[in-house]
Amino acid sequence: MSTFIPFPKFDAGVSNAGAQLFTYIAGTTTKQTTQTTPAGDVDNANPVVLDSLGQGNVLPTAGLSYKYVLAPSTDTDPPTSPIWTVDNISSPASGTSFTIVNTKAALKALASGAFNVVQTLGYTTVGDGGHAEYRWNATDTAADDAGRTLQPDSAPGTGRWNMLDTGYINDLSLNGTGDLEITSANDKDIVLTSYASAGNLGEVGIHGDAAVTIDVQSGSIILDGATDIFLKSGAVTQVTLDGTTITCAKPFVVTGNSSFTPRILSQDGEPAAGTGATQIATSEMLIWVDTNDLNRTYLVFNRATNVVKLELT
Repeated sequence: MSTFIPFPKFDAGVSNAGAQLFTYIAGTTTKQTTQTTPAGDVDNANPVVLDSLGQGNVLPTAGLSYKYVLAPSTDTDPPTSPIWTVDNISSPASGTSFTIVNTKAALKALASGAFNVVQTLGYTTVGDGGHAEYRWNATDTAADDAGRTLQPDSAPGTGRWNMLDTGYINDLSLNGTGDLEITSANDKDIVLTSYASAGNLGEVGIHGDAAVTIDVQSGSIILDGATDIFLKSGAVTQVTLDGTTITCAKPFVVTGNSSFTPRILSQDGEPAAGTGATQIATSEMLIWVDTNDLNRTYLVFNRATNVVKLELT
C-alpha cells in the first residue's frame, strides 16, 4: 500500500460544480491516479467529478508530481477546452504535513506553520501560471517580497513561507507584481534548458511586458540553437539567426562604443554576385582588398540588381 498525505478537500469553487478534474503525471498526458482517503485503499476515477460545491476528495501519492487539468462537465476525455491547467504539482515525502490552496493570498491567510509544505495553484487566480510550492521556515525573519518569501497575514515577527526550488520558475511565481531576477553567485553559469518531448520541439522563452535586460559583467552571452534563433518583439520576429545570415525586420543600428565589422575579402578580382566564399550575397556589404592592384580597398554592396563599389582612400 502506498503512503498518502491527508489534507482538506480539493476545492475549485461552487462555480465549477460538476466539473471534471483530470490528474496526470507532471509534464505529460499520462493519467496518474489519486486516492479518495488517507488510507490509500480507494482509487479515484480519473477524471474526478466534483460535487455540487465544486469539491472532491483528491489525495495525491506522496513523492509523486502531478499535472491537474480542470475541465467542464461536458468536455471530452482527454479535455479539449480546459478551464485551467496547473503542472508540476509536487507531493512531498511521507511524514510531511501538506495542503493545497488556490492562491498566494490563501497561503498567507493560513495560520503560521499550519503545514510543513503548501502547494499553491496560482498567484491571484488558479491556473494563471503563478503556482509554486512553499515550506514553513520557523526561524526566517526576512521581509515579504510577494514571491519567494511570504509573511502570514497574522504578521508574526518570526516565521515565513519560503518558496521551494522545484525546477519551475516564472515571473508570477517569483513576484506577481515586480521583476523576475535570476542571479548567479560565485561566477557560476546560468543555463536555461528546454527538452523536446512527445514530438514537440523544446523552446526556452524570455518574456517581458516592459524591458528585458541581460547584464553580463564579464564573459559572453551565448545563444545556441539547434536550428534558427529568433529575437522577437511581441509576436513579430525582428531578428533571425540561421547560422550564416542575420535577417532583420528593421534597419540594424550599432550605437555607443560597440562596432560592426563587415566581412573582409582579399582576392585578385572583384567579387561577383553569389553565395560562394569569393562572392557577395544579395544585400551583403563587405570590404574587398584587391590583391592584384596594390591592395586597393573597396566597400562593396550587392543591391540585387547589380554590385556597386566605393574605393576607400
